[in-house]
Amino acid sequence: MNPNLNYAQVVRAPGSASRTRTHTSVLVLRGGNASAWTSEIDSGLVEWTKRYIEWLTTNEIALGEAAATKCVTLIHPPPLGVYVRIIY
Repeated sequence: MNPNLNYAQVVRAPGSASRTRTHTSVLVLRGGNASAWTSEIDSGLVEWTKRYIEWLTTNEIALGEAAATKCVTLIHPPPLGVYVRIIY
């Protein structure tokens, strides 16, 4: 899966908490040493997240969305630090 939103469509979920649940779930699975959370899954997610952070911080589309003042964007819903926590 490509770690970018070049051709993405926004489908809003109810409530603002839905934006960060995926990241929180990953940290819970790691912290709880879930048997289903393998090192292969973890390293794949870390690699994907690194590539996504690169896209968020260098791509013209992502930078334009981050700079937008009048539109509500979901490309940058959580702070970048949330993604960094997945890597380390």
